[in-house]
Amino acid sequence: MNGDEDPCDAIVLQMVAESRRVREAGALLTAGILAFVIIDAMAWAGLPHDRTQVRRSDFMEWVEHYLRTPYPEKVEWDYNGSDMYEYRCGMLHTISSQGKMIAFHDGSHHRFRPDLDATVGISIPLLYDDLWTGVARFLADARAGDHYDVVKARFSEMYRFMPFKGEESAAEPLQMGT
Repeated sequence: MNGDEDPCDAIVLQMVAESRRVREAGALLTAGILAFVIIDAMAWAGLPHDRTQVRRSDFMEWVEHYLRTPYPEKVEWDYNGSDMYEYRCGMLHTISSQGKMIAFHDGSHHRFRPDLDATVGISIPLLYDDLWTGVARFLADARAGDHYDVVKARFSEMYRFMPFKGEESAAEPLQMGT
């Protein structure tokens, strides 16, 4: 990628592809953790140019503004910044719920089970549908705003997957794969 290309779409497509591989493998816990990492990355990309560290409030604001299910009447639980941040911290730091019970499932709707220690069941397929919609809205807002150059620069810093095909050899250049 040269310096003039917009990295945002390519990076998002890689995130979508990687998350799809994880979900297709049936790794629900890993898919849930990856969703929290992606939200963190989007909150970081949206920071003002003079800040480089995501705070709790940045994560929570990103969730409140961009992560919405389009049919709240069909779910027993909907996203909120406070719960999502608590779940994020528990999953990323200790792979636990840290007080509030959370479960990932492959059903179609988020669930709330007051009879099971107030467990929230997050539908991984719905979470990712809503996450990619939120990422698209975030990028549309950024492109329409006055600090897209900061977002674009931060996307340029995000990790890119660079698989190669063929024999590993110092004589062969890396070939980008999908």
